[in-house]
Amino acid sequence: MIWNAFAIAVREIGRNLTRAFLTVLGIFIGVASIITMVTLGEGSTLAVKAQISSLGSNLLTLRPGAGFGQRGSSAGVPSFTERDAETLGEQIASIAAIAPVIKVPFNFNTQINVIAFAFSAIVSVLFGYTPARRAAKLNPIDALRHE
Repeated sequence: MIWNAFAIAVREIGRNLTRAFLTVLGIFIGVASIITMVTLGEGSTLAVKAQISSLGSNLLTLRPGAGFGQRGSSAGVPSFTERDAETLGEQIASIAAIAPVIKVPFNFNTQINVIAFAFSAIVSVLFGYTPARRAAKLNPIDALRHE
């Protein structure tokens, strides 16, 4: 019984070599991409941890309006200027380096996100759900004979 099923499977693979090759290729590409993504994720995690640990414990970050204890609103507090950073470096002798950082506000555009979501939903229905629905209605034996 098992030998007969194996013989039928080998015969069908021989009849559809292109489909068999593409199936094996798809499986190979899928497994390789998963392995690559996991490896890249772990590598980038290690790189970020190494960069953070290389900063050491002698790093001081200053933010205007920020203090110790309870955090309140810092609205109306003037930002540091480049001249402020230079003045700090001149007045405190033990500072080895100063690196001013510019904070760019995040802009969330709701309209673009809604359009992108709608587009991805339409594409997934057209190329995913519709062919799967048609395939589900087919008789499996007839579908295999006509491919």
